Amino acid sequence: MKGNCVFIDSNIWIYLYSTDPKADPARKTIEKHFSNIILSTQVIGEIFHSLSRKGIRTKDEARAIINDLVETFTVVDVTTSIASTLWISAYDTVLPIGTASS
Repeated sequence: MKGNCVFIDSNIWIYLYSTDPKADPARKTIEKHFSNIILSTQVIGEIFHSLSRKGIRTKDEARAIINDLVETFTVVDVTTSIASTLWISAYDTVLPIGTASS
């Protein structure tokens, strides 16, 4: 990870792929930071879960979105070292660490 990495939380991505009025501000945020965006494994899971289970997108559409995100951006397992560097709360590090060690 070089330069200034930008962590975009799942709610921003969910707005982007929904019909919510917040989709446009979400798109602008993502466009602004596009070249520096990183995603965590937890965020990927949250995006898929929210899009497919809340009826925002079909499972196939959600899978395609996740595939595009994974191909486009760096995806990291959040460790405590990365979390402290990015100032992510301990709560946000629980699932990726558990996933990585499972």
